[in-house]
Amino acid sequence: MVNTGKPSGGCELCRKRRVKCDERKPACAYCQKKQITCHYPKSQFEVAWRDQNQVASKAVQRRLNARDKANPDTDCSSRELVKRHSSDVPRVLPQNHENYAQAFFFNYYVVPLALSSHERGFLGCLLPVWTRAIPSSPLRPAVNAVAQTLLEAWSFSDPNSSQSLARPYYLQGILAVRRHLESAEDVDDDVLLAMLMLDMYDRIQAFCGGRPHESPHVKGCVATIENRRRLPVSSRTSPGTLLGVRNRFVDDALNKKEPVPSHVLTWATKNQNSRRIPDIELEAINVEVANLQVSALGLTADTEGLNVSALELLGKAKELDMRLVAWTTIMPDEWAPIIIWDPETIPRS
Repeated sequence: MVNTGKPSGGCELCRKRRVKCDERKPACAYCQKKQITCHYPKSQFEVAWRDQNQVASKAVQRRLNARDKANPDTDCSSRELVKRHSSDVPRVLPQNHENYAQAFFFNYYVVPLALSSHERGFLGCLLPVWTRAIPSSPLRPAVNAVAQTLLEAWSFSDPNSSQSLARPYYLQGILAVRRHLESAEDVDDDVLLAMLMLDMYDRIQAFCGGRPHESPHVKGCVATIENRRRLPVSSRTSPGTLLGVRNRFVDDALNKKEPVPSHVLTWATKNQNSRRIPDIELEAINVEVANLQVSALGLTADTEGLNVSALELLGKAKELDMRLVAWTTIMPDEWAPIIIWDPETIPRS
């Protein structure tokens, strides 16, 4: 069969025999002639990841046989060496797309944030929660959904297609979260992170599909936090999880021009010490900006107090601007903007 540079769409038997398949469905001409069941791969993703170990093994064996014939006087032939060590080498290597997608996701998106000196978003505290999550935790299918859809997107495969391998994990994550919330169990960090991962999946799908993003999972996180049945935040990952939910809630309010309740500023801050933390300070400014935006949009031209309301909003805007300037004094050095004039001025880090 001639390699055209793309995976063949033939049936499994024709691909195994390395012959041209007419790709008729439900059965090709060869399978109909032999009166056998014709099986086609489920998706192009599985075709691209098809098992080629047997083909490669035969090619290696042909080269070894040719070398043995060219050197018949060799004391220990290559064929004997292959037979001697063949029991230690598996004939077919396992192909687990789930583990591969997890390794891709954690290696490029989670571990660099976990090693950073400053936590950036909820992904910075995902790794420790993932390692202690039980097998039935809703976090596992939610992470698998995000990992698989990111792998498909970087592989130039459409995550929104019906053949996507991420969709089943997404549905499993929703069902697992629903079962956990309906039970009387305590809502732990893995449940909140599972909701955030499901929201991340929706955002990736919306971005790849070019459509606006809705945020039902963020609203579910907010409702869960307000009604969560647990002791005060005491674990190391709980503040980062709560701040991650708050960050997504405030960002969604800014985009939709909706107000932010003032009580969200108390999340995960009760156990913080008195020193000023850049993340919390900036989040508080964002909350005030969101509420100021809603107030500015509510101004009407037919009210007598228009000038007073506008002056009040301008005063709040100037105050927020001063707070933002003061925030830059506690901003970490790695957050500072860098002026780049040409490619040589780009830091190697």
